[in-house]
Amino acid sequence: MSPDYVYRETKRSVEGVAGAKTQIWPGIDVDIPSGSIPPEAHVMKCTPEGTKAVVLAAYRGGAQGLVISRKYSEMTLANLGGVGAALRELKLV
Repeated sequence: MSPDYVYRETKRSVEGVAGAKTQIWPGIDVDIPSGSIPPEAHVMKCTPEGTKAVVLAAYRGGAQGLVISRKYSEMTLANLGGVGAALRELKLV
């Protein structure tokens, strides 16, 4: 998903629960299979920079936290590093 999409949907969700105690924690997919054919095109083209941009967009949209989705063993450390870079930039870690 694009950073713009994540921002807009997070913002929409946060606005939708305004006044409630509900927190919005978007799920960020990292290296999730896309179901593409041929099989070699089966993984989304995540990058550390793209992953960082999506995480920053979620927080800019008002997210209170994140769920980093997919099986850890299938994620690349470089793309997970994009999550860490965003959290450090936001001074959340």
